[in-house]
Amino acid sequence: MDYKLDYISRIFKKTSKKRTENYILTRIWHQLNNTNIKICHQQYVNRGDGKYALTDIFFPQFDYHIEVNEDFHYKDNLKKELDLIRANDIKTSTKDHIIRFIDCRGNLEQIHSQVDKIIEEINSICLEQKTKGNFKPWDGNELKPEYWLNKNTLKASDNINLRTIDDIGTLFNVEIKKRGFLKPGAVKYPKEGYTEIWWPEKKKKNNWVNDFYEDFKYITEEHIDDEKSISHLNYFIKKSPNCKRVVFFKYKDELGFNFYKFVGCYEFSIEISKKQNKVIWKRFSESIDDFRIKKPVHNNV
Repeated sequence: MDYKLDYISRIFKKTSKKRTENYILTRIWHQLNNTNIKICHQQYVNRGDGKYALTDIFFPQFDYHIEVNEDFHYKDNLKKELDLIRANDIKTSTKDHIIRFIDCRGNLEQIHSQVDKIIEEINSICLEQKTKGNFKPWDGNELKPEYWLNKNTLKASDNINLRTIDDIGTLFNVEIKKRGFLKPGAVKYPKEGYTEIWWPEKKKKNNWVNDFYEDFKYITEEHIDDEKSISHLNYFIKKSPNCKRVVFFKYKDELGFNFYKFVGCYEFSIEISKKQNKVIWKRFSESIDDFRIKKPVHNNV
């Protein structure tokens, strides 16, 4: 199936049980009638202090969020107060992003009127970007490594998402060998100053746990067995204190797609690791230049 068709149909299916939200989402998509514009559902927004929000609809090309507020948002005073705090947190966190709210307490015509204004504003922003020459059409090929091969620099801000670890190998020109159904968790990366390319995920796997903090500024790596965790820490302190990794975050989005998202370059932090008694990786760069290896590499970690 065509990726865009698969993607959009999954969004519609995902929201099908939220009837009003689904109606508004589908109306916006069909009213825009522009397959060069990408629409997202449940966009993650870091609120700070370990909290986050998920905005209902998001247009990444325009940094444009839409919140669909159904009746229950207005019936409870505590809910209204929490919604206000949440909205202010989102505005503070996203800074120059646009936040629009659709009040669903009215009749169909009133809802349509609000949607029409949003459609007009999005089309206006799109036209302005095209006039300035900085509009980037939604390209399904952006999920393929070949799309990024002509880039001299990989940037976390470019929202680089690949579908498989083989795609990571193709992008960097390293061969990732598998043992039957077993997939490696990293591959050696012989670029000067680096050790490996790593793709952790935020869940327990073989009793190892990774977690991400402060919007990917830090990554923890520890074992549920304290002794093994400390042994792992001592290994890096003694054998690989200058280890640096290129990191892709493995995750499954709310539509069920598996992705490997480039989040930056990390170094082993001895100071913080010793304080917390576990391996801590600290991001030192959100980009990497001249990333592709000239000759293919065949050894996994």
